[in-house]
Amino acid sequence: MKYMVFIAIIFQIQLVMAQVTLKKLSGSPDSNTILTTMSCPGNGFFVVGGMDLHMTGQYPKMPPYILTGDSESVKLATGNLALYSKQFGDMLPVNALDFLDQDRGWVAVTKGMSGAGMYKTKNGGGIWTPLKMSGRVSALKFFDEKRAVAVGEAGYAAWTDDSDTKWNTVDTGTKADLKCMFWVDDKRGFAAGYSTSKDDNMQDHVDQGVVLGTTDGGRSWHTLYTTNGLALCPLFFLPDAKTGYLAASKSLGQDRSQPFLFKTTNGGKTWDDMNLPLEVGKISGMGNMPLDLSIIAAMYFDAHGNGILVGSAFITKIQGGQGGEKAYYKNAAYLTRDGGATWWHTNVGTVKISFQNMPPTEGAMVTGCFQDLGLGWVAGSNGFVYAVRRTCQKAGDCPAGYECKDGLCSYDKNVTTDGQAGGDEGNAEITGRDAFVGGGSEGNITPDDNGGTDGKITIDENGVVADSDVTGKQGTSSGGCDTGGRSVPGVWMFFLVSLVAFIIGRRWVL
Repeated sequence: MKYMVFIAIIFQIQLVMAQVTLKKLSGSPDSNTILTTMSCPGNGFFVVGGMDLHMTGQYPKMPPYILTGDSESVKLATGNLALYSKQFGDMLPVNALDFLDQDRGWVAVTKGMSGAGMYKTKNGGGIWTPLKMSGRVSALKFFDEKRAVAVGEAGYAAWTDDSDTKWNTVDTGTKADLKCMFWVDDKRGFAAGYSTSKDDNMQDHVDQGVVLGTTDGGRSWHTLYTTNGLALCPLFFLPDAKTGYLAASKSLGQDRSQPFLFKTTNGGKTWDDMNLPLEVGKISGMGNMPLDLSIIAAMYFDAHGNGILVGSAFITKIQGGQGGEKAYYKNAAYLTRDGGATWWHTNVGTVKISFQNMPPTEGAMVTGCFQDLGLGWVAGSNGFVYAVRRTCQKAGDCPAGYECKDGLCSYDKNVTTDGQAGGDEGNAEITGRDAFVGGGSEGNITPDDNGGTDGKITIDENGVVADSDVTGKQGTSSGGCDTGGRSVPGVWMFFLVSLVAFIIGRRWVL
């Protein structure tokens, strides 16, 4: 028992030193922009798309909006898509996109009220060329310039060996809206989504969630798993195509939802609830209640049990000045070192709300992707885009196969590790789900002078949030990085751990 306590304390110390930064990127668009789909082709580059929503006149205008960026900033890449949008009454929102590199990419759009289309670029979004596409696509994957797979509404799926000329539709055996895909290689892939219906109040109700699999590059799909009442996506698989992770959500009414994280070890046939700890803070002002995570936007895992996910916690929604509504969110990051058995996560502290004084919102993050465990991006409502980074002081603070470089955990291409997922093909790409309304700020978690056992979240000029503790949840053995404060030297750390373990061990004996 003493040794078990000793190990648990070591995990706890590793846990509280784990650090993640959420940095709002310069150049992020204004509050009218809703970003719902993202691609990470590698080399520190990403693309995100959605629409620039304007509620003017009898019908809303939804012209396309595309951004490219890196870990510091974003820039507009809509190009001549804005001119094509005029042909459809400024109704050309981007539903899905995928890029092979910084130049070659494709977007799937809705034309007008119900049409569908696709465009490609060869110069990073400066010029877009129309292609034929009949289905309403929600997720898109290109293996090269010719070979690709798409899935979308009402079970739609298609594949092509010549994306410029012809797409071949496939019967998936489901009428669920397929919202996301994940590809292990160009043969083995997975898709997930859910079907909905209207309830008595004409509100959408999730009927059934579904996970599909393919082993022939999308030429055929088979049902792996179904569940009732849960909206599914995003999902992630390791290179063995057996171990995977699936996010789900259940509506709680009044704009609230409860997320779940499931894990499979048999290729998606069965899924186990990982009991992700949801409370990331408190809400005060209208009573005192927990602030729970409500959206999982993106995640990444490796075969060594290291994992990271990012999402948002819904606070409240209030009426705007012109009859509209504004939702308020806080963002949170989660880390694990044992495959999700235990987690470290940010604690945003107590959020004080009142009708006269609302805190700045950080937006609802609904889409994202990770290049690796050290670098990713998330985006969503209000056009906010955040870079997600693991920080460090020494190599031991980072997962296996990563080096501590300039205070950041960076994937070391010279080190071979067993089970590095994703990589240059950007397999950790996640498509967006529903759009939300919100805002944003830059968050940076740094340890304090207590050697990393407590912490604070510091926010820049983009939004002020009260300082809050960073605490370990359930003794999480999450991999450690930190950006400031003082860490206990190795000898003293060992002495401290040994002393505490001895004392607690004596208490167990007594």
